[in-house]
Amino acid sequence: MTSPDFQLPEKTQTDQTGSFHGYSEIPERRAESLIGGKRYQTSVLKHKDVDLGGFHRFFEGVGLFILTVGTLGLALISDRVRDSWQETLDGRSVKYIKTPISSIDRRMSSSSIPLLKRDSSSSSEVGSWIRKDASELPEKRQLIAEAYWKLIQNKSKTDHSMIIDFLKSIKGSPDNLGELFNEAILKEDLTLFKSLFDHLSTENLQAINNGERLNVRLNPPFTDQPVKVDRRFLQDLRDFMRDTNFSGVVTISDGVSTHTISSSNISRSQAPFAMHSVGKVFTGVLMLRLIEEGIIPEDVLDKPIQLNAEVIKKLPPAVQEQLSKTTLRDVMVHRGRYGDYLGKYVNALEKALKEGTEVPQINHPRDFLTYADEELIPLDKLGPEGDSYSNLGILLVGLSIEHLYNEHSKENIPYDEILSRYVLEPSGVTTFHSKMPKGARVNKEDFSSPHIAGGPAGGYWTTSEDLLKFGKWLGTKSKDEEFMRLAHTYGGEFYNDREFSHGGSIDSASAHISHRIDNGLTISVMSDMTGLGRASKLAEMVQQRLLEDNS
Repeated sequence: MTSPDFQLPEKTQTDQTGSFHGYSEIPERRAESLIGGKRYQTSVLKHKDVDLGGFHRFFEGVGLFILTVGTLGLALISDRVRDSWQETLDGRSVKYIKTPISSIDRRMSSSSIPLLKRDSSSSSEVGSWIRKDASELPEKRQLIAEAYWKLIQNKSKTDHSMIIDFLKSIKGSPDNLGELFNEAILKEDLTLFKSLFDHLSTENLQAINNGERLNVRLNPPFTDQPVKVDRRFLQDLRDFMRDTNFSGVVTISDGVSTHTISSSNISRSQAPFAMHSVGKVFTGVLMLRLIEEGIIPEDVLDKPIQLNAEVIKKLPPAVQEQLSKTTLRDVMVHRGRYGDYLGKYVNALEKALKEGTEVPQINHPRDFLTYADEELIPLDKLGPEGDSYSNLGILLVGLSIEHLYNEHSKENIPYDEILSRYVLEPSGVTTFHSKMPKGARVNKEDFSSPHIAGGPAGGYWTTSEDLLKFGKWLGTKSKDEEFMRLAHTYGGEFYNDREFSHGGSIDSASAHISHRIDNGLTISVMSDMTGLGRASKLAEMVQQRLLEDNS
């Protein structure tokens, strides 16, 4: 079965991507997507004046053909499938323009969803996952709309500016959405209100669910019963990867067997990919391991973050002052008000590449501090729990680990070596690099990503199978009562509701790891595909379908 061939229309316009985090808008010039955290984290491609005519005509043409031969198939579901295709293909509907400008201020093509062309040998009907996802959308939209409406009726939600801005950013929203939203509230018109959610994708609905903490169960409940990955499931996964033109590697373990599937364009399943913010899980787990081993006292986490003098000197004055006001525990769960470093770092990389000068070298995690944001996150930009996702904060956690470990052991070893001793070696991970290794997969249109170095906040390089080894090892640690006590208490970055999970992403690559301690299901996904958070989206789909199949 061959992969479909996608085309972009000749005429394109440019627009920017925007990211939203906990219904607090993150500056558009941001390299790292925040998909995979515990707050509302998604990216929105702001497609303006998109012409879907060609895409619609394709489905209409296929439907007529199918009807001609007496098969209803796709024709009966084309409208619903279209919504799902819109979601799953958005990541491929954009491409970088040729001008080598900053990936943090990257302008993306705002063209329509790519036209789909199938080889004559391919199936005339999309895979079962896409059909099922499309069929479930109407009910999910109603559930989310009703849950938010309940907040309105209970007067527990009075400021609607964030959700209105989010809805406006989604392609297909009416121009006067804000007026209609307020009119529905004023007239208590639930029907009108629900209609404002009719164009949302599964991803959009999940974002609202997480951001507003609606606690609507959009996916099947988790079960303690073991799940089984069979041949039919693997074929459905292959179909889904084909139909969405997914580029990457998926590795799944049901606790008994392990399966790795690569997209058709990847010949080597063991190729390393950049994991980006998945690296934060390694940092957090390392902290728990050192507490568990008695190397770092647990009470240190409730004291101001400790760093060596060399590190403190590199920090901006406002950040230095904040160190005495935030505990290490605060910083571990993004409540330190620290900003970023990735933006300035990638800007420096791209400037050097464009001008042909030497690219910035990162030989130690503290070298990232040169690019640290000088100001703290404003109080009015914090989330409901005083949180704001911070790469700089998790970098400081890693540097604090290094300081505390060496102070205890009377050694002088770097963070990466400590990580290797207590996490990588015990978990069996053998491919793990702070700089891009030979044979790694990168998006060829992103000229800067091969130069991004890894550190405690993310960016390391590994394979899908090695990342899975780490996830399965977390499964063995879940049987350790002390480790799990620590995870419940301090692991909010990566542990919640019986699941270890985190995603990582830039606009040209993504990764995801998850392990369910109730049923032993472990999933790793790594991708070099354009589109923020593509790996996390696929991982969620894999988990959802497996749970459905085994319920």
